[in-house]
Amino acid sequence: MTTAIRPVFLFRCRHSARVGFTLVELLVVIAIIGVLVGLLLPAVQAAREAARKVQCLNNLKQVGLGLLGHESAKKAFPPGGVKCPTAYFYGHSWWIILLPFVEENSVYDRFDKTGRASGTQYNSTGWIGDDYAANGYNRQVLYQFKMSIGVCPSSSLPSMVSGGEVAGQGITFFVPSYVGITGSVDHSTAFEVHSWNGGGIVSYGGLMPPMKGVRLAQVTDGTTKTILLGEQSDYCTLRDGTKLPDGTRDARSAGPFSLSISSNYPNDPRLWNLTTIRHPITKDASLADVCYVGGQLGNNTPIQSAHPGAANALVGDGSVRSLSDSLDLTTLKRLADRDDGHVIGDL
Repeated sequence: MTTAIRPVFLFRCRHSARVGFTLVELLVVIAIIGVLVGLLLPAVQAAREAARKVQCLNNLKQVGLGLLGHESAKKAFPPGGVKCPTAYFYGHSWWIILLPFVEENSVYDRFDKTGRASGTQYNSTGWIGDDYAANGYNRQVLYQFKMSIGVCPSSSLPSMVSGGEVAGQGITFFVPSYVGITGSVDHSTAFEVHSWNGGGIVSYGGLMPPMKGVRLAQVTDGTTKTILLGEQSDYCTLRDGTKLPDGTRDARSAGPFSLSISSNYPNDPRLWNLTTIRHPITKDASLADVCYVGGQLGNNTPIQSAHPGAANALVGDGSVRSLSDSLDLTTLKRLADRDDGHVIGDL
């Protein structure tokens, strides 16, 4: 049986050659890419901010471990600041006292804590600027020194601030994103202070008042219900967007992390690296006592942050929390005081 062979006919279809896209197709592709970028960019930014917020909380956690280490070793949290013991001007802050407990022993050991430990009598321990009140020895000890755990990664504020110039050498000092909480203005220890450069209210009802190391036995409200540190990582602004004090310095008490109260305190009432809770979590610079012109008075500068909708805080037991911007002021004040007797629910 033979198989018939059928002829195969090949037809060639003529197609016009196409190179690239038409203008309409190109515009459509660009529009689609634009929509995708518009959808993805906020998600990417949100993811980055979430990561920065976690890092900020971790920074506070590390600082908290140091503060608890101090409490374990010294049987009290560090005082919010101390006076210079041998001179009239400025002492040093709780940040300096904390240094050995956050693996900065070498800096702490070299730091002049008396005003004359270096062999020269200086007018301060904590002030390292460019005037006669500054401690020139500590200026060199802290030259370019910065604590990474003291800076919120979301902050737009400069963490190194100019402090003038001495002998042709520019001075910069570290300004952290976190401040100690002295208590609230509602506490029985709170008192109003006035001076030539402003005023405010200072409380001793919290975990980190000036000149006083608080023992755990004094925290009758519970360490889980009392905040040690709060975040101040963004500018305070007026309604028109103006940053205060001047848009180049932070809207807190703009001084180095080392700076603390005057030997003339409370007649000189300025608090550096501390705040007493008087206002809700806010960036509203229209509040009269938020920022003193020049940025030197921070007695009642509010907790606030660069994170959207919340500010981070360290609690007395070493845990960390994000406090919502909508947290009512009464609750915030109760969190600031260690022994007011008020019951606070879960944060």
